[in-house]
Amino acid sequence: MLIVQKEWRISPAAHRFIVPPVRSFSRTVFLILLCFVVLPTGQIFAVSEPTNERPLPDRAEFLKQVFTKIRQWEQQPPRPAYTEHRVTTTFEGDEAAERLDEKYRVTWYREKPVYVQLEVNGRRRSPEALAEEERRKKETIDKELANPSDKEKITIVAIAPLLDKYAYRIVARETLWDRTAIKIRFDPIPGRFSGGKIADRILEKTAGYIWIDEEEKELMKVEAEITSSVHIGWGILGSINLLRLEYHRRKYDDRHWFLSFLQVRVRVRMLFFTKYNELVESRVTDIAFQ
Repeated sequence: MLIVQKEWRISPAAHRFIVPPVRSFSRTVFLILLCFVVLPTGQIFAVSEPTNERPLPDRAEFLKQVFTKIRQWEQQPPRPAYTEHRVTTTFEGDEAAERLDEKYRVTWYREKPVYVQLEVNGRRRSPEALAEEERRKKETIDKELANPSDKEKITIVAIAPLLDKYAYRIVARETLWDRTAIKIRFDPIPGRFSGGKIADRILEKTAGYIWIDEEEKELMKVEAEITSSVHIGWGILGSINLLRLEYHRRKYDDRHWFLSFLQVRVRVRMLFFTKYNELVESRVTDIAFQ
């Protein structure tokens, strides 16, 4: 499935958690992982400290409140304009071989994100080039909405149905970026992922930790990874050998929660070669809510 040309999309509801992905295959892989990462994040490079003096919240009641917040996000996703600074490092083995430094301005058109590349490796693009790219991308959106593609898609629309496919365990209360957070372990429940699609196979091997703001029940941080390789075509066609994600989300203007940092590490073998071996780091700045 991964080696066939297919169209992959992410819905506006899920887009609020992410920044635009980087390469075609990397995009597919980490968007699939992100479709589980439905709980929120915070700021960058902070250290969490345990604060376990008080009893931890009741698991069932706390998760109920968090899941309610998630469903609210899906109904009314925020669509701010923002700048994304994305750095993609390509590896040969364990050694960095190439580095691509990009800046994008992200706006919205007909409830779809429009990514305009502002800079490449420090070189600012001309105003004419930016205007032309924005025009072309809006034109593409118009065409796609007028003539929806009949190609097979993985459309990340509803996150809530995934929630009952994982087991959750409250681990600790910690201080994270000067806020009180509840750390939760999540693990896939065997047998809950039906189909043989690559999305299901990735999700059923995805586990990690999430940090939830205790007061507001908002996601602050995610650390997730696949626990073993995901085989493509019984491993003959290839395999995803490494897929690790760190995601931060913070509160802006004392009102809105939105992505602030995303790091994805992916290594994929196709046939007998390592086809994708990348580290993608994105930081979000200059956020403007409507």
